[in-house]
Amino acid sequence: MKVIIRNYEDLIEFIERKEVTNEFAHKLVTKVLNVLIIFEYETKEELIERTKFFIQRWCYNGNDERPLFLQQKEEEFKINDVFKC
Repeated sequence: MKVIIRNYEDLIEFIERKEVTNEFAHKLVTKVLNVLIIFEYETKEELIERTKFFIQRWCYNGNDERPLFLQQKEEEFKINDVFKC
């Protein structure tokens, strides 16, 4: 399947589709956002929520530097951000 993602809205819209599997959504998010996901989300809804937060927090601020992990909430890495504690 060839997927063309032109912007962040396209990414969200695509992964929200019912026919897109959780596994494929994970692969696409990591590739488009150039991030790592430490653990797989239990549901696609969790992945969508986390992706929306990441885009709002890191992609629209005009800064090219972003965290390495999708789950990261702050500029400083905190282990609690990437693992459910």
